[in-house]
Amino acid sequence: MKEKELVTFEPPDLFVLRFKGEWSLDEANDFYDRVDQEKQNIDNLKFMVDASELGNMTPKTRSLATKRSRSLRVSMLAVVGGSAKVKTLGTLLLKMVPQVKKSKFFDTEEEARAWLAE
Repeated sequence: MKEKELVTFEPPDLFVLRFKGEWSLDEANDFYDRVDQEKQNIDNLKFMVDASELGNMTPKTRSLATKRSRSLRVSMLAVVGGSAKVKTLGTLLLKMVPQVKKSKFFDTEEEARAWLAE
């Protein structure tokens, strides 16, 4: 997976992460590096994660995501789609990353974008 397919930044403050299959350790590092570059001038980061096509995530990738997420200050996180497994894993990860002020799961991208625009 190429980074341009994985993450996009929509000014002024929204990162969109679209999973396609397994999220590798290299892809996770690339994602966090990109966020680190863009976040310098943003007070309140917002994320929309499309997990509808997310495959497996290795324990090493989950561990890296938990560690690198700790440096982010996220005002809103919207997760679109995903299986019951994804929602359970997402809920557990959110408990380990208390820097996320508000989060919610959605069935559609339209619902997620409406909530993020509030």
